[in-house]
Amino acid sequence: MKIIPSIDVLDGQVVRLQMGDPLKKKVYGTLEQFLRIFEDSGVPRVHVVDLNSAFGRDDSSVWSQISEHSKLQFQVGGGIRSLALVEKYLETTTADLVLGSYLTSKTSEALSSLKAFPGKRLIATFDVALQDNRFIVKDHGWKNSTGKTLEEWLMVYSSIEFASILVTDIGRDGMMNGPNFNLYRLLTQQFPERDFIASGGVRDLNDLEDLVACGATRVVVGRSFYEGKLSLEEILCQV
Repeated sequence: MKIIPSIDVLDGQVVRLQMGDPLKKKVYGTLEQFLRIFEDSGVPRVHVVDLNSAFGRDDSSVWSQISEHSKLQFQVGGGIRSLALVEKYLETTTADLVLGSYLTSKTSEALSSLKAFPGKRLIATFDVALQDNRFIVKDHGWKNSTGKTLEEWLMVYSSIEFASILVTDIGRDGMMNGPNFNLYRLLTQQFPERDFIASGGVRDLNDLEDLVACGATRVVVGRSFYEGKLSLEEILCQV
């Protein structure tokens, strides 16, 4: 199990939102502060979410700041909603790109174009909400329902060789009430050829061990680190 710390950035601050609500945020420090902490401690990879861009406010400051920390490998998402931006960031950065709303809102373009790009640098992300016993994918900062289930979207993109697929249960994100183990167990059973990254609700090492038992190979952690439930030493060790 690879543990990837997440930095959610809003107006230059590292925050955690409850179920994606910007009005329900907790601030932990600045982006620069935590980039230095992770770099100095030897964390190899960091997941960065540019919330300003995710909420539709263009902001290049996140990209400029992370470019100054060459010892870290980045997964970056938030607001990458056009083919032009995919091409730009693949050409000008070494970060892996996390694509969400682009996949669900410009599906025809994505299907026809993404095969030409290096799959090892593309991560699909699907944020799901449980509705009528189905996991419905939401996009554009979780404001819009796509009307399709997670399984349906995975089938739509079955021909694209993503490096991995990040799946977040919106109802668990930032809540510290445990991951949706059933969700990841079902995914690894139904799509064994895919590499899934779990996200949302992780509290401690016990949760990480239970995710391993569900078949998850990677997990993004946020609040559990910022509130001292998981240490840097534990993040650096594979479960």
